[in-house]
Amino acid sequence: ANASICSKDGELLFFTTGCQIMNNDFELMTNGDSISHHYLQTGYCDSSNRSPLQQGALILPMPSSDSLYMVFYNDLEDLLPFPEYFRLTTGAIYSSIVDMSLEGGKGSVIEKNTVVLKDSLARNGLMAHKHFNNNDWWIIYPEAHTNCMYVMLLTEDGISNIDKQCIGHVWSDKDLPAQSTFSPDGKKYCRFNYDNGLNFYDFDTATG
Repeated sequence: ANASICSKDGELLFFTTGCQIMNNDFELMTNGDSISHHYLQTGYCDSSNRSPLQQGALILPMPSSDSLYMVFYNDLEDLLPFPEYFRLTTGAIYSSIVDMSLEGGKGSVIEKNTVVLKDSLARNGLMAHKHFNNNDWWIIYPEAHTNCMYVMLLTEDGISNIDKQCIGHVWSDKDLPAQSTFSPDGKKYCRFNYDNGLNFYDFDTATG
């Protein structure tokens, strides 16, 4: 897992490996430690400081703010007693808030490990696209072993309107590796891996 964000001039601001939040000097950001949970922490982050989950982290600028950023990331839990493929999967999506106006512009984590969504979720697939209003953000994350996806709205007040939508192909437990993405205009969303194929969806950036 990895996510990074830059300034409008293309300069790196900070990044995350899904285990820690690091500043642009490749040093641990103030309060940027301990963002991993459950088996992700004990099985991976404690030894390598790297999450193995593709698209397991996402950074978005907070709407209507010049200095605040939201960092989203998942965990890894033993939730599947009789798995077809692998017994560990994501049990929750978390968020932290970074304020880049602090620590001389190096940033500081001012709020950490807020639970955004809790369910048996896919092992990867954090993806976002701008709202039609060009200020807010839509965030999508798939549920495990279903054809359902959670659609969340990020506004200046935080996460709201968490909606579960079910349509199309039912995914098997073999969801690794996989990738999700939007078309540049946001009108198409797709999700792919070898075992479940290429899945295209229409998306409305005004309504989610």
